[in-house]
Amino acid sequence: MGVENPENLVDQLNAFYPQSLVDEQMMVYRDRLALIESHVNWRLYGMPAKIHNVKLEQASLISASGEVEWALETFRNNSKKPPQPILDNIANIQSAFIFPGDENVEWDYFQDIFNLTPNITIIEDTSDLYRTKDHPPIKEQSCVQVLRISAAESTARLIKQEFDFIWLSSVLERITPLQAQILLKHAFHALRPEGVCAGVFEEYTNANAGLYWMDVRRIRPITSEYINFLAKNAGFQNIKINQNSPSSTRFTYQLKAT
Repeated sequence: MGVENPENLVDQLNAFYPQSLVDEQMMVYRDRLALIESHVNWRLYGMPAKIHNVKLEQASLISASGEVEWALETFRNNSKKPPQPILDNIANIQSAFIFPGDENVEWDYFQDIFNLTPNITIIEDTSDLYRTKDHPPIKEQSCVQVLRISAAESTARLIKQEFDFIWLSSVLERITPLQAQILLKHAFHALRPEGVCAGVFEEYTNANAGLYWMDVRRIRPITSEYINFLAKNAGFQNIKINQNSPSSTRFTYQLKAT
């Protein structure tokens, strides 16, 4: 907000009762705080803005018009269907944590290659803009638990050492660096000995920038160096990052503790 000592300012603001007189600069700061609170409430809870704000009103009108849903569906339908990931042998795993991928294609692929009937936790990512109400549902079974939570919230499920395989799909492209670091750190601690954490990403340095950003879920460019940096910080020592084919911009990473 342009305040040098925000904690001191908040203390000062809290000391004023509504009827107290304050100087003009303090009123400016109070207005800024109210505006920030208004934005946060609108984004998190859909609460009406406390201060008249044309941009927020426009956002509300667009949201109610169905144009956002139409635009997302257009992008989703015109996105390239990704090839199957290239992974080391995971056929005999006993426990897995899986993001199912667009149209659940990765989940379908894993079901075909698993020899055993592992215990599986599926994350129906509620923060994935492409997982609309028309998305094929995944039904719970005796060995399949389905959690409908956001990618960031899924870290809460990675709390003990129980998984042989953690598949993050393209999630790291769709969350902030801080969230990505926390997710990989939790994955590291949730893997059993010899377990593997894996996922896919579009290598930005090899990609056409215009086509890259056609996937509107992406919030930052992803590179092999970025994945390697996050993985090492999380504790992984065995890091493999492979290009899916010589002409592909899609890469698969596989992370192991040792």
